[in-house]
Amino acid sequence: MKLLLASAGIKNTSIANALVEMLGKPIAEASALVIPTAAYPAGGPAAAWRIVSGRAMTPLCEMGWKSLGVLELTALPSIDAAQWIPIVRETDALLVGGGDPLYLAHWLQESGAADVLPSLQDTVWVGVSAGSLVAAPHLGQDLSDWQSPTGSVEALGLVDFCIFPHLDNPNMPEFGLADAERWAAALRAGLRHRRPDHHHRHQRRGRCRLRGSLEAVRLTSPADLHPQLERAGSLAAGGSSVIAMTRFV
Repeated sequence: MKLLLASAGIKNTSIANALVEMLGKPIAEASALVIPTAAYPAGGPAAAWRIVSGRAMTPLCEMGWKSLGVLELTALPSIDAAQWIPIVRETDALLVGGGDPLYLAHWLQESGAADVLPSLQDTVWVGVSAGSLVAAPHLGQDLSDWQSPTGSVEALGLVDFCIFPHLDNPNMPEFGLADAERWAAALRAGLRHRRPDHHHRHQRRGRCRLRGSLEAVRLTSPADLHPQLERAGSLAAGGSSVIAMTRFV
């Protein structure tokens, strides 16, 4: 699987170009399935509709796909796997919208979709906000209002770092650098209390190629913040590095 992890969608030309490169063909020749599940606890049905209809502020569905369908995770447990797994495997891109990351991680596991992901060698996972966060091995509780029935804060483990979203977005003052550092400290503290076998249960699944969106990815250190990945430090969190995503170039 190829990962395009963004904060606010296909927001500029450089991200769109990265998507085309990962698809290996123009968007107009590619198929996609959108996953709006994370939106329900965060913004309700209207938020999910905006994602699917291309009216959200995080461009995904409106990019001119050859074909587009909805993959609603909460519906999958009641559907025969033979009706949806082949469609997922044939799809070029999974467009994973934003919302509550723990809710999304829960339904990716509960639906069986997470078990299909290792077989998707050429599929592009296009994440927005929560849709990017779930690629990490762990989420923590601080970024979610929803709580898992099992208390789990684990995610997919497609990458070996954890993600703090929307860094320094002026419209989201709760996502500042100080907030990122507090979140990382809380995550690190929480992971220390986990048994080693539990902590390492979610390792990277299969072979994934990560493409940090060019709008988006900055690594953080307590002392400084650098927009260039090659110059950036890392903030340890339970053995994983932490990245913070900012909406703007």
